[in-house]
Amino acid sequence: MYNNFFRAFIVTEDKYLKELFEKAGYKNNFIILETDQIFGIRPDLIILDLSNNMDLVDVVYKNFDVEGAPILAVINITQIANKKTMNFDKIKDIIVKPTTIEEIYNKLELLKIYLDSVKFRRVKEGLYREEIEQLLEIEYKRYERYDVPFSLMIIRIDDFEKLTELKEPQDMNNLFKETLEVLRNMLRSSDFVGRFSEKEFAVILTNTNIEGAYKVANRIQKRIKRHKFAGFSDISITVSIGLSQVSDSLESAEELINMAKIALSRAIRNGKGKISVFDSWVNYPKTSN
Repeated sequence: MYNNFFRAFIVTEDKYLKELFEKAGYKNNFIILETDQIFGIRPDLIILDLSNNMDLVDVVYKNFDVEGAPILAVINITQIANKKTMNFDKIKDIIVKPTTIEEIYNKLELLKIYLDSVKFRRVKEGLYREEIEQLLEIEYKRYERYDVPFSLMIIRIDDFEKLTELKEPQDMNNLFKETLEVLRNMLRSSDFVGRFSEKEFAVILTNTNIEGAYKVANRIQKRIKRHKFAGFSDISITVSIGLSQVSDSLESAEELINMAKIALSRAIRNGKGKISVFDSWVNYPKTSN
């Protein structure tokens, strides 16, 4: 399965691409959207089926934040003569139906140069809270449809208020940027990470159950603790982490956020550098020693 792209959206109005990617097991690597599901998320790549509607390019540009995201357009053979009318400022490459997964993957390899620049931007800036929430909704829908598990991690830098008093605002800003870079470098390309609040980061671990998420959280804690942050050589930086996992008992993706925040609160109450896993609304979250 193709793993180089961590946010590849397929926008289509018919079943052709859906069935093609479904047969290839796309669900762990790609997100398929109907045209009425498009909203303001920054994708890294768009596979756009124009075979039935050439106006989809304008629809995507109106509803997506597509800065830096290459579009691979899928067209039918009768549209080849109209290639000159296509806006190649927006469309980076085309592929003609009927096609194969292998042919699409070969095209994606050619687009990798565009994705490299997008990945660099995300390492430095990360996602916004709104994007994290929207991606949670998409992952939740994937879980409902395909039973693909995922987990949410909310991370807070310990002693945040104390650090704010001791350090200059620029030092704190650099601390968050550097922490974000550490997180991004530790995660898979299919995961999502971003600034969730003034004090917190959020990580969506795709195709990951709570046991796998706990292992990732443990590695993150160890990595952050031994990292030498610029301007903080005299202070050991630690983080507290709250974890939650999607399940059939949930009614919305928002519940997953509430669960992770409850777990995080419990981790903080139990001292610095703790990991807390939300167990249920009845029982207290389970917390690491």
